[in-house]
Amino acid sequence: LVVATGGGAFSTDGNRRIIEESGGISVFLELPWDVLQRRLECDNKDRPVYQSAGQARNLLEERLPHYRCATLSFALNGDETPDEIVETVADAVQGMPCGT
Repeated sequence: LVVATGGGAFSTDGNRRIIEESGGISVFLELPWDVLQRRLECDNKDRPVYQSAGQARNLLEERLPHYRCATLSFALNGDETPDEIVETVADAVQGMPCGT
């Protein structure tokens, strides 16, 4: 089962604890700011807290320490295909214990 949390969900200690204590494996896919900014410029209508690129950058900087607490982190370039990312994550997760 894969659950994609909202951007702020993993910033809360209690939410991270629930994921960890339930045996979940958290994954952070880190992209360079310029890639994120380009994506936000193209698709920001469904992002409830998005106001501007500057505000989004500040929010990212605020949340990064929390995101980096994930069980697994991957520094991406932004040119990877979804299939490549899935394969990378699946390879890393294979054999890791997870909850039942």
